[in-house]
Amino acid sequence: MANNIYVGGFPYKTTKEDLAGLFSSCGAVLSAKVILDRETGRPKGFGFVEMATDAEARAAVEKLNGAFMGDRKIFVVMGRPRKGPAPTRSVKPAPPPPPAAKPVFVERRSGKDRRGQGGATAGGRREGAPPPPFRRKPPVRGPQWRPKKD
Repeated sequence: MANNIYVGGFPYKTTKEDLAGLFSSCGAVLSAKVILDRETGRPKGFGFVEMATDAEARAAVEKLNGAFMGDRKIFVVMGRPRKGPAPTRSVKPAPPPPPAAKPVFVERRSGKDRRGQGGATAGGRREGAPPPPFRRKPPVRGPQWRPKKD
């Protein structure tokens, strides 16, 4: 894995054959990969080249880092090894969906289901309680209001 090279900043029209041709001047190229955008399928402007030996890879990094490819300056460094195992795509059947359960009401603040416990209901009243008596609001009195003098 030490002979893997990261190449960034190359023109978006670059193909893997172009990358392999550029790096073949430094030694034998085992593979060249241009990373594509998943949504558009266009190259992202970076990729990886794998050289046959570590010495060839180091020579390629020293020679081509900062070189121009087309009208763009490329960035070439030794690739880092992957962390953990390589991702695998296995075709496993999807697990069956869980059985349908009754939707559970959970109160936002407490995180508990308080329905049916005799607590407050909509409108701030307890179940079965009569509505509150009607109370008239006092009139709004602005700064121009003055009480009558007798």
